[in-house]
Amino acid sequence: MNRILAIIERDMRRFRRSPLLVFASLVLPLTQLVVLGYAFGGKIKHLKVGVVDQDHGLPAIRLREMFGAIAANAKTFDTVEYADPRRAMLDMREGRLQAVINIPPDFSRQVLARLAPRVALIEDNTDNFSASTLQGSLTELVSAYNQEGPAPRIIIYIDDKARGLHEGYLVTPITKVELILGFNLAGTVKGILAGTVLTVVGSFIAGVPHPLEPLRLFRLMLVIIAASLAFISMMFLLMVRISDPLVPRAIFGVLNALLFFPSGAIYPVNAFPAWMKVIAFIDPFTYAVHAFKSLLLKNTGIAAIGGDLAYLSVFTIIMMIAATLLFRRTL
Repeated sequence: MNRILAIIERDMRRFRRSPLLVFASLVLPLTQLVVLGYAFGGKIKHLKVGVVDQDHGLPAIRLREMFGAIAANAKTFDTVEYADPRRAMLDMREGRLQAVINIPPDFSRQVLARLAPRVALIEDNTDNFSASTLQGSLTELVSAYNQEGPAPRIIIYIDDKARGLHEGYLVTPITKVELILGFNLAGTVKGILAGTVLTVVGSFIAGVPHPLEPLRLFRLMLVIIAASLAFISMMFLLMVRISDPLVPRAIFGVLNALLFFPSGAIYPVNAFPAWMKVIAFIDPFTYAVHAFKSLLLKNTGIAAIGGDLAYLSVFTIIMMIAATLLFRRTL
């Protein structure tokens, strides 16, 4: 144990003596949190929607007034009036509109006859988020319209090896297991520091209620420790046979994208195709994201995150064993 602690102490001294590294580890993730939060977490507003009224009857005018109410209050979309549907479609094709709503010529007559008239929604579905937002907003509008009448239906270890520092380890009686545990635990300590700062400060930024409540902080620390161990051990396994320090810098960005985006942090896993669901099932990010969501957004207990902690613990053990088997005490 003293040998493992010596490795951890050396690594933490290097970490403390590098202010730039401390800044990059503790402060830059907060910047990423803010940028990603505003990039993915905000409400979509001011979408441009063309409205073609070919009816001009009172029911059509009332429907257009409801469009105007959404534009003035929720601001989900702004309407642009068109007399020619072909011109509206051309503007949508050229990117000036996100959608076109077409009120057909017989709309008012069908409303008065209670024949459930149709309103056509033609969307630019190159942006699924905008398209889904428009559909949801207009569905709510149709429900409100339906309260008084029939509803229109919407269609639609590597730097050390390079510098030779690891040779000092290899001439000592330190075993492979002690080396691997030392490096992984040192990395985990730094991960816990960064994760704690990010979680606490991020909770205040996001307006999470009672972020410093002791039991919630205790549960969050369990998740941070389990996630840090899992990710550091996975990275060590991937790098255990690599000698070129440029390799990890080349693959970490791609690896982060491959693991982060299928985790359900941005889009629900249920919407993924089958092959991506397999990635999400294996991906440790998925379980960390689920645990953080449960604790931060729903303030659940240990029972709700027990499966996540179990998976991350088993994943860490597998990564450690594999890294030990692959590790070579050679120069």
